[in-house]
Amino acid sequence: MAIFSNSLAVFLALAFLAVVLLLEGLYLHWNATRSPEAKKLERRLQALAAGAPPSDESASILKQRMLSGIPALQRVLFAIPRVRSLDRTIEQSGLRISVSRLLAIALALGGAVFGLLQLTPLAALACAGVAAAA
Repeated sequence: MAIFSNSLAVFLALAFLAVVLLLEGLYLHWNATRSPEAKKLERRLQALAAGAPPSDESASILKQRMLSGIPALQRVLFAIPRVRSLDRTIEQSGLRISVSRLLAIALALGGAVFGLLQLTPLAALACAGVAAAA
């Protein structure tokens, strides 16, 4: 008799869990297809697929990033291949830095290392030895 009541409790718990999961699944399906956000996204996609120019509402979500604050440097950076992908990588990393600032930092650090190695040739040999040992 105790085994029967134990299995009945397990069955009732599993039935309750199944009903809760079914309701959650129905809600998630409704939220993905019928919610106001889903309808708004569907309208935007249909407008873009039809070739319509983006409205002010959808254009506001697009973010125009400047590669540099200096217009002449901006034009030079646009001419360099793969700068857009570098900008996208910087943006995805969450850093609040422009491409021109990143390139300036890289050049400054490279110049500093080069200058230090020129001043101390022994340090350059030591670095080469460490690099060779690794």
